[in-house]
Amino acid sequence: MERECVICGTGFVARNSRRRFCSDRCRKRAVRGGFVAAVSAAEPRTPAGPGEVERATGEVLRTVSRLGTPLGQVAVVLARRLDHPGADTGAALAAVARQLQATLVAATADARPAGDLLTELRARRDRKLGNLEDRS
Repeated sequence: MERECVICGTGFVARNSRRRFCSDRCRKRAVRGGFVAAVSAAEPRTPAGPGEVERATGEVLRTVSRLGTPLGQVAVVLARRLDHPGADTGAALAAVARQLQATLVAATADARPAGDLLTELRARRDRKLGNLEDRS
């Protein structure tokens, strides 16, 4: 029989008439935190658009031309999860935030902001001339 989980609101096929939860995770959540009706059941299942964290993450990755890389895409997915947490606990969101930070560091480790090539060449020339003057 088709039912709706009383914790997260997800639809599932119940094996018997007494089943109220879609998974062990929701069952344990109900036992540990007391029986709480799902707040997220009224929210749409798919986010309407990117949130603030996802936009900021995309902007950082676009600046260093890493948005299309696998690590860049992982960072975007993690940011989306922070913007639209669903039934995640605070500890789970903290873990996602730490993972997003580590992923952004790895994705942007050897990248430089895309700038004007002429400005970059001038800076390189000035550094080289500065080194030559120091030797004199």
